[in-house]
Amino acid sequence: MTLPLRLGLIGCGRAAERLWLAAFRAVHEVRLAAVVDPQADRRAALSRQTPGCRMLERLEELALGRDVDAVVVTSPPETHFDLARRALEAGCPVLVEKPLASTVAQAIELDRLRRSTGTPLMVGLNRRWWAPVRALRERLSHRGSGECRAELVFVTNAAEWAAVAGVPDLLDDLGTHQLDLLRFLFDREIASVSARHTAASTVEMEVKLADGSSARCRIGHDGSSTESIFVTGGSLVAWIHGGSDRLSPAAGSVRATLDFADRALHKMTGRRSAMRRSFEHQLRAFAGAVRSRAEPSPDAADGLAAVRAVAAARASLARGGTPVTP
Repeated sequence: MTLPLRLGLIGCGRAAERLWLAAFRAVHEVRLAAVVDPQADRRAALSRQTPGCRMLERLEELALGRDVDAVVVTSPPETHFDLARRALEAGCPVLVEKPLASTVAQAIELDRLRRSTGTPLMVGLNRRWWAPVRALRERLSHRGSGECRAELVFVTNAAEWAAVAGVPDLLDDLGTHQLDLLRFLFDREIASVSARHTAASTVEMEVKLADGSSARCRIGHDGSSTESIFVTGGSLVAWIHGGSDRLSPAAGSVRATLDFADRALHKMTGRRSAMRRSFEHQLRAFAGAVRSRAEPSPDAADGLAAVRAVAAARASLARGGTPVTP
């Protein structure tokens, strides 16, 4: 019988509390062996939910590769580079929540390190594991030639989330997901990004892909939480939105009825939504990569591409919406 992998969780913020702990409980291939966070109250909060798990204040108290087989980094973005670097230098596989790093130079260094050490490095872009997204990617892979048009809207209520480290950067938080999803769905690189503020906590982006396809993206921190992806191209019309596991029909009473029935079924059976289950799929894939020492997906190169695209969006914001090439 294969024993579960011993994982360390670095960072006890809201994402760890509300999303990652549930994933650890659902994925039997892993066991949460240690939690690291400098704040005593956060360690105490997670300790009540993870009996028998070691609670540590500093990463130095954890013997990487000996006390744990791998680590998951869910700390604030500005800490990702240093924590991932230390794990890689110790030869310890690491899953780093998005964004991979704060700068392009840092992301390049982590990509170099994982290559030189041969240590698996996975980036926590969980929307790639959202079931309807994977179904849409499959459909798009068979679309043949021709350009597509996408509209993505990701809005959260930042005050309601009450992040422990404060309100996250909008582009790091939501822009990273959207820009990565466009690369993933269309299997094309981003050619240019044009971005502008339409409100204090809202950014709109126009993104061009290498095959001529394009997307309009909106991200915000000051509205009712919603996520939607609408794609058209040729005969394809697909709509994904939070709370639904479906792609089609893209609108109308039939879709509304099906979505309502799905939500009712989830509530009756206690089944987690496809979005919530994406964290489980991601964690299970990471465990497989750790055991096989194989290249995980999304890897450091994907994380680097997302950091480059976000950097292009920032540059465009500073230039009044001028398109910028990553």
